[in-house]
Amino acid sequence: MASQPFPTAASTATGTRPVTAASFRDPNEIAVRQASIRLLREILDYQRRLNHLLGRADPPQAYLVDACRRAIRVRRQLLRDLPQPVDRDVPDPWREAPAHAAPA
Repeated sequence: MASQPFPTAASTATGTRPVTAASFRDPNEIAVRQASIRLLREILDYQRRLNHLLGRADPPQAYLVDACRRAIRVRRQLLRDLPQPVDRDVPDPWREAPAHAAPA
């Protein structure tokens, strides 16, 4: 899905905001998301290896099965230990902030 940097006539008419790169504005959030994706891909790769090894079930390769299980366990723990991104709305720069809207 391509993101549009500026609102289109359709998005302004419906009142929806287009998804932009500003959704991921925090460099730490970007790094956490990239690390999560990398760890999930590694887990998937080890899971495929494990399934392949279990299909053959050769006794000399039992150490490989154990190694794959350990690698999956470690990467799942690393994934759980990553900080969770905070879901928050990006303030609209064209609207006034509520504190400045009207003096009390």
